[in-house]
Amino acid sequence: MTVFKTYLSALRKKILGILLYVLIFTAITIAQIGGSEESGGASRQVRIAVINHDTGNEQSEGLANFLKESFRTTEIRDDEKAINESLISMYVDYVAVIEKDRIKYYVHNNEAKAYIVNQSIEEYMSVYGLLDKYLEDGADISGKTAEIMNNNLTLGYSDAESSVKKTENMYAYFNYLSYVLMAVIIMAISSGQMTFNKENVKNRISISRMDARKFNINLLLGASTVVAATWLYFTGLMVFAFGAEMLKREETYLFILSNFFYILPTLALAYLVSGVSKNQEMTAALTNIIALTFSFISGVFVPRNLLPSFIQKISVISPMYWSERLYSSVSGGTFYSIESAGYIAILVLMSVAFLMVALLLRKNRAMKEVG
Repeated sequence: MTVFKTYLSALRKKILGILLYVLIFTAITIAQIGGSEESGGASRQVRIAVINHDTGNEQSEGLANFLKESFRTTEIRDDEKAINESLISMYVDYVAVIEKDRIKYYVHNNEAKAYIVNQSIEEYMSVYGLLDKYLEDGADISGKTAEIMNNNLTLGYSDAESSVKKTENMYAYFNYLSYVLMAVIIMAISSGQMTFNKENVKNRISISRMDARKFNINLLLGASTVVAATWLYFTGLMVFAFGAEMLKREETYLFILSNFFYILPTLALAYLVSGVSKNQEMTAALTNIIALTFSFISGVFVPRNLLPSFIQKISVISPMYWSERLYSSVSGGTFYSIESAGYIAILVLMSVAFLMVALLLRKNRAMKEVG
């Protein structure tokens, strides 16, 4: 247990740097909880634009007014180019175009929010159709429809909104967590490993009675303890942020499982960094460079569709890119698919690749020391 205790003791020197990442992410998470509680229903979180080509029609105008009252609306130009630019730049989440005999909608990689708006439109049209059939001529059908929608259907609709919004928030939580986990794990694992890379420590171990197998097991135990404690903390923070009722939903465990597969290449990368780095200062610099670069090119901080095309192409080298694809498949309800299995396979292969490079570098270093 001496190796295990020494490993944990080495982390105390870097505990402030590790805690800084943890505390900042925790503070942001708590702030988001407060913000979401004060902002009202999920419908007010959806930014839409409504374009009505069927002016003069009571049903169409009533629907347009209802959508403007129910969601955060903004005005955009009525042409395809303006619609596409508004969606790609995230100026709006959804664009409804009301035609004489149909309703078209435009959305860009945001099917969850599209579901909220489409559900509202379908309910409005159904209620309007019933009232139009049974009310007397001259009745304010649009007004009655809006009244029914706002009063009688609010509770059930809000539950559906809340469910979709929590899924979106959980996706964002795990996506941002990718950066924090990578920084914390690389810093923690590298700091512990580097303690045993020092020449005097190596000499002491070589003349001790501890065999190599027992030494490696204790080293693995120390690293596993650090990673497990970190993972458990952030999983507990997720439960605190989204409520214990989320543990009853399958997608919660799929997010956690996806996060587990992301940790595998992150661990191997941390082992690689510990073999390359020569001191604690170099470890801190490498941690920031790797974590920030991968976060930027993978779309953690900036939506990937806003990045230059050449950056989008090289983002495939980042474990964060593939974990984001997994999180998207969970939020989109397509986790059980060939594509998701491919993302998992790539993360596992990345783990093997990072580990093989790390072992090769360590072997070359050992041969030079012997020589």
